[in-house]
Amino acid sequence: MFEPDALIVRADVHIVDINPPIARTLELPMDLKLAQLHEVLQAAFGWTDSHLHQFDIGGLSYGAPEFDETARPAVARSTPAR
Repeated sequence: MFEPDALIVRADVHIVDINPPIARTLELPMDLKLAQLHEVLQAAFGWTDSHLHQFDIGGLSYGAPEFDETARPAVARSTPAR
C-alpha cells in the first residue's frame, strides 16, 4: 500500500564559495518544514547555530530577522541527487 508519509527526498547539499568543497548527501522526509531543515543542516555540518544563515527559495529569502544585506551568511545549495 502506498504511504505518502514514507516518501523521502535525497538532496546533495553544497556550501558555496568555499575551498575545498564541503558537501553532504541527505535523505529527508517530503513533509520536512523549513525550520526542521535548518536543524538537520546544523547537525549534518556540525554547526552550532552561531552564524547567520539564509534560505533562497523561488526568489524569496528566508533567514534570521537580524540578517543584514551587508553580512555574508552561510549559503547551502541543494541539487537533486542522481
